[in-house]
Amino acid sequence: MYRFRESQGGVTLEYDIEPSVVAEAVQAALNACGKVASVQRETGVITGSVGMGWFHNGADVSIQIKKTGSGTQVVISGTAGEAALGGGSAQKCIAKLTEQLTKQPALKGHSRTGW
Repeated sequence: MYRFRESQGGVTLEYDIEPSVVAEAVQAALNACGKVASVQRETGVITGSVGMGWFHNGADVSIQIKKTGSGTQVVISGTAGEAALGGGSAQKCIAKLTEQLTKQPALKGHSRTGW
């Protein structure tokens, strides 16, 4: 499929638990809806892709995990190539990943971002 434009999206989440716990949950969530490509523990960056099915483009995602004052911040950004009749693939993939994060037992009750 020819891709001639690109969509981008991002979201920032905060948790009141240690970065190592969040990183493990992020990897599990990403594996549930896509694939982990790399984990760079030194920089706190996890990269991968989130798929959207046969007729939709998936997105490449980069997830930055960093310690804040009393918790952990997760910054998710995604980029997806778009076909002529598509749109918003990156945002849809980020929403899919965020939904998987809500299902991670280690993160239940630790979010500071309202879900």
